[in-house]
Amino acid sequence: MQSVVAMRVVTADGTVRTLGSTNADMDELEREMWWGCRGAAAALAVVTAVTLRAYQIPKTVEHGRLIHPPSPNAAAAADRLTAIEAIARGLPEGIQVDVCATRGAGGGGGGGVTLGVFPCAVDGDLPADVARKLGLETKHLTKSRYCDVPYHSMLPDDGDGDGDGDGDENSAPGDGDGVPSQATPGMFSYVRQWFVDELGADGAAAVAAAAAAAPTDDSLIMMQHAGGAVRRGGPGGDDETMAFPHREWEWSVVIIALWTDPGADSRSAAESWADDAFDSLRGVGVGCYAVDIDRFRRPGNAAETETALAFGEENAARLRELKRRVDPSNLFAAAAPL
Repeated sequence: MQSVVAMRVVTADGTVRTLGSTNADMDELEREMWWGCRGAAAALAVVTAVTLRAYQIPKTVEHGRLIHPPSPNAAAAADRLTAIEAIARGLPEGIQVDVCATRGAGGGGGGGVTLGVFPCAVDGDLPADVARKLGLETKHLTKSRYCDVPYHSMLPDDGDGDGDGDGDENSAPGDGDGVPSQATPGMFSYVRQWFVDELGADGAAAVAAAAAAAPTDDSLIMMQHAGGAVRRGGPGGDDETMAFPHREWEWSVVIIALWTDPGADSRSAAESWADDAFDSLRGVGVGCYAVDIDRFRRPGNAAETETALAFGEENAARLRELKRRVDPSNLFAAAAPL
């Protein structure tokens, strides 16, 4: 959020307001909206323009993709995931390693789990020792001007799924044209999310067990790696100047249920799986990302609970008061409940 330096918004009554560094004369309400819109904009206004802080990166970045052979059971996958986390937590800020977990080939509750690792070095080359620890060989690495994150292909590296691909053509990340995703026509989706500081053994076991129980082969748990600069903050001022509060996390764990059967039973199974996976991670979760709160599809009062997790009780109360001022009729009702 600290990379957002200005925005133009339209409030429920049609007023156009400029917020941030491009408006040196913000009034009290605009200053409060500037705080609130960096974290809860969808509940407060329509954002029509954003000014972002840009960062210099090398002309090419090195990134990789390795789909490990399916683990025979969730316990073995949890052990591998724990080892990957230990490596990830020791990386410098310029290197990240995303991880995806899906049920093993054939699925059906058989207990197998497939893990994929997707490192990226934005400051240059991926150090050889990091690649080695993660199990990547030269064929699993590639350089390009752009690394397509956050959606990763979990297709096996070759036809028999043993992870022994035959070079960059198969190993390069982002090569999964046609890979099922939330954007695939005819695909239904349902998402839950946690910010997690450290999975540890319990969190790794929960992720692996959830992946093994996935309702479809396309459903997955995506662990987007951050740490580093997220903890440090970065340019843009004190975190108290924005509604988004979360800094102490290493992973954004995104639970994505994907299915194609339009029937009610398939939908119920997929959504229940994601809800159960979310609940299994409560012991390690430190907060939620408000954009992933689906107030119309959450069970019971889960959306209200997620809102408190997304902003903290103090910020949530402040946002509710701001919501009352700028959107008293709740025109923007589809966002996080405030």
